[in-house]
Amino acid sequence: MEKENNLIKIIETNNFSIKNNPFGTKRLWPYSYIELFYNSFCKKLYKINQSPSILEVNQENIINLEIWNFFFNEPNIKNISLEKIKRNEYEDSIKFDIIIVENKAVLSNQKILSKLISSLNPKGVLVIENIGRAPKNIIRIFQKYYMKLKIDIHDFRYNRFILKNCILLIENKKNKFSIFDKIQELILLFKFLFTEFIISLLLVTLKIK
Repeated sequence: MEKENNLIKIIETNNFSIKNNPFGTKRLWPYSYIELFYNSFCKKLYKINQSPSILEVNQENIINLEIWNFFFNEPNIKNISLEKIKRNEYEDSIKFDIIIVENKAVLSNQKILSKLISSLNPKGVLVIENIGRAPKNIIRIFQKYYMKLKIDIHDFRYNRFILKNCILLIENKKNKFSIFDKIQELILLFKFLFTEFIISLLLVTLKIK
């Protein structure tokens, strides 16, 4: 019988959420990442590879690492500090199916971003969390990678209005060029930028009042 994996159930059953555990993950709540992204993404990945290689960058919460052991079958999990990546103090020959970064400071460092992308397996995905309120850096990334790689923005601020509640995906996917995909990527970018504009307008208005 095929193993039925569900990240939401795993987190709730084991009290891994910060709702019930002061040391728990924030990815299910208050952020929307588990519910609206990781759960479906990991199910698809599991069908392709039950034991993927996962890199978390600067991950200080051990529960965020432990969740992957519950979901996958003996995954190869690494946790590397951003400083080690900056100083090239890591094994760059290892390639990963998914790389996760919480620190949006990576967005402004093209050298580190390039290193992380080069550390992906073919069809591997770089996930950068908490990218809200960084529109200029997102535009720069689109300018550099839009025609080379698949880039998606998942803006979850309409689900829970938390200013950083967004994810940037950069997929190491060199398939045949698709105009439909490129238009879809631009639509997501414009939606993100429009939301940023509305938030900035609200913040300015509130300060005036």
